[in-house]
Amino acid sequence: MNHRPYLDYYGEKNIIPVRQDLSDLDRHFRRRAALYRSLGLVPAWLKGKRVIEFGPGSGDNAVYTASLEPSLYTLFDGNPASIEALRNKEAEGVLRNVEIVQGDLIEYEDDRRYDLVLCEGLIPWQTASARYLRHVAGFAAAGGVVVTTTTSSVSFFPEICRRMVKPVFVGRTENNQELLSRLVSFFEPHLKTLPGMSRHPEDWVLDVIFHPCAKSYFSMPEAIQAMAGEFEIQGTSPQFLTDWRWYKDVHEQDTGRNALAISRYREYFPAFLDYRVDPATIGPCDNAGLEKRCDRANSLHRRIWTEDNTEGMPEFLGLVEEVAECVATAMPRTAGSLRAYIGGMRQLMDGNDQPDFGDFFSHFGRGMKYASFVRRP
Repeated sequence: MNHRPYLDYYGEKNIIPVRQDLSDLDRHFRRRAALYRSLGLVPAWLKGKRVIEFGPGSGDNAVYTASLEPSLYTLFDGNPASIEALRNKEAEGVLRNVEIVQGDLIEYEDDRRYDLVLCEGLIPWQTASARYLRHVAGFAAAGGVVVTTTTSSVSFFPEICRRMVKPVFVGRTENNQELLSRLVSFFEPHLKTLPGMSRHPEDWVLDVIFHPCAKSYFSMPEAIQAMAGEFEIQGTSPQFLTDWRWYKDVHEQDTGRNALAISRYREYFPAFLDYRVDPATIGPCDNAGLEKRCDRANSLHRRIWTEDNTEGMPEFLGLVEEVAECVATAMPRTAGSLRAYIGGMRQLMDGNDQPDFGDFFSHFGRGMKYASFVRRP
């Protein structure tokens, strides 16, 4: 059987590390509503619509979607732990009028077509991401909407850097449970700097630091190209897609939005490296050079992470310095925080388990980027 990223890992560990904080349900609903609006989905539009969600996980996000009263809401997941969590929510009345289906996504067939297809946090890191996305998109009706997520070595670069802490701590812990506990304590101060953080720190470590992440990423341009022909991009989050054309000039079957979105993505490319930076303040940057350096660092990080061998760490830190140099003029704060990370990692390697990471504590990329696509008639 082929390796199935996420599904095999979650099943082996019997975990669903994507739980959301629902202690303030109104706040959770406002977050989801803001996401939907940024993607061009007016929440009230979902009432009476047919919706299918692939990979709903714990079902915390599905609680909001179900509250919008779609006429059909199918929840499809291959993780037995997720199916149990969904059925528990259904039994408790938290999820109502839903259809829960378990199976292998790439083998799933259904003659029904849906007005909205949701596939959040699932497509990146699949062994054949484009194929998975096209398969999922096939369940959309003509005029229907598909929502998916993308990421890249640039937007995920701060997490790549954080994943390098794991190989260091492996040699200082006796078992995986101790390793998990120490990493949660280590990264919790980082996560507390995120004002909108809604995941449990342990889940974040299990999903971001412990996950094998055995392949490269699936970027926004790759997703757009995979959907080209039948689908046109509608919206993104963050909203970098701006279109200044007069609407009467946009009347062909192919309106050019897919090409425009790729162009805008490239224009704002460095901004995905650091969410703290206002894209309007970023100076000229060698975008191709930045991507190349992040890709090289990502490849090396996978080897170090997999082997838990820190001998390659000096080379990795050298690549981080190259990334810092690449953005030093365009994004000075970002360059400074990456250099603070280098100093902190050197302290960690020297035996200091509480190194000073300085400004890197709050440095996260715009890691998971959303896109919505409309199926052409």
